[in-house]
Amino acid sequence: MGKRFPVRIPNFSDSKLGFFNNHIVLCELVWVLRAVYKLSRDEIINTLESVLKTDIFEFENKDAIWESIQQMKIGKADFSDYLIGQLNAQAGCTETVSFDKKISGVDGFRILDFY
Repeated sequence: MGKRFPVRIPNFSDSKLGFFNNHIVLCELVWVLRAVYKLSRDEIINTLESVLKTDIFEFENKDAIWESIQQMKIGKADFSDYLIGQLNAQAGCTETVSFDKKISGVDGFRILDFY
């Protein structure tokens, strides 16, 4: 069993205070939850969803983040891979190239192999 994630998100609902989180912050959060706190994939997904629902946080392109979480629920790749694909698609790219075989078979991705 993994370590308990020791963060309580404070309630700032009466405050004008807010925190902006860009994509790199969320990818780093996922890495820390997995590598340091040993959270399972489902626990990481639940944590991401909870953070996104918290009023004090603002996010860069929340729609892409939500879609990446949904893809993470059914796929094998990492959050960052799905997020890169979502952002590339929104930028007009028809394909995202990756070396990560876990993203193989996902629409919009092409795997490059080393020979």
